[in-house]
Amino acid sequence: MSLVSLLGRALDPGTYENRAGGVSGFQVDLTGALAAARDMLALPPAIVRAQKRAIGTVVRRLPVEARRDMQKEYRLKASRIRQGLRMRATQSDIRLVGSARGINAAAFGATWSRRNKVGAKFAGRKDQSREQHAGTFIATGRSGNRLVFERTAKGTRLPLRAVYLASIGQMLKHGQRPARLADYAQGVIVSEINRQLDTRATP
Repeated sequence: MSLVSLLGRALDPGTYENRAGGVSGFQVDLTGALAAARDMLALPPAIVRAQKRAIGTVVRRLPVEARRDMQKEYRLKASRIRQGLRMRATQSDIRLVGSARGINAAAFGATWSRRNKVGAKFAGRKDQSREQHAGTFIATGRSGNRLVFERTAKGTRLPLRAVYLASIGQMLKHGQRPARLADYAQGVIVSEINRQLDTRATP
């Protein structure tokens, strides 16, 4: 059995829930598969160091790959996505965690002017056209940031409610993204271990 097939078994992504009950990311088992590969393939002791370094490489690169992948789908700046991503590595797995808090529509490039009597125009995903949303507008919130608000009662100025779209955690688990990122992690692990072992084997 090859190292790639062993990794493929363990790198099927699994979602997990945060304390609030919302799915905020996914985890992949890396070290278990690598240990099995070491035992079955009788790899030299140097593989242990190579494993640790390879996992370190995944920890550095995976958030960057996730950010790029999400930017292809959502109208968010790179800095805003990075702000909501965290990597956590243990001896048994790695977790790429996305913030479970929704992001205000203003961060997705919402537009509005006082001359516009209909509402702010915005869309979360790039495959969606920006549409005007009745009763919404852009104003400065208590935090000092420009936010999209909507009036919750017709004919009155108050009360107001901020308009939030998807969270980074929801984006992270959307569609085939977990599987794509798990495949990416697998590729990094395999190539990095091979590179390190080839370097050691070179006289």
